[in-house]
Amino acid sequence: MEAPARSVNWQKGIRYVWIGTLVVVLAGFMPWAVYELHSRGTETHVQAWFVAGVFVCLAIPMTVWDVAQHLTHWNNPKLQVCHVCMVVL
Repeated sequence: MEAPARSVNWQKGIRYVWIGTLVVVLAGFMPWAVYELHSRGTETHVQAWFVAGVFVCLAIPMTVWDVAQHLTHWNNPKLQVCHVCMVVL
C-alpha cells in the first residue's frame, strides 16, 4: 500500500528541515560553543559533557522518528519484531 503524495511530501520536508538543523548545529553552533567554552577557561571534561549532551539532544528526535516510521510501515511482524528486539537490546 503506497502512501498518499501529500504524506510523502510532508516526510521529505521534515527530512530536509532535519538535515538543515544537523548542518547548522554541527558545523556552526558546536564549534562556536566549544570555542567559547575554551576561551572562558572551562575545563576539558565540561566541554566534552557539553558536546555529548548536544549529540544526545540530536539523537533522541532521530530515534523517535525511526520508531514512528517503523510503526507506520508495519507490514511483516515476524521479521520486524526480531529486528526491533535486536536493535533495542
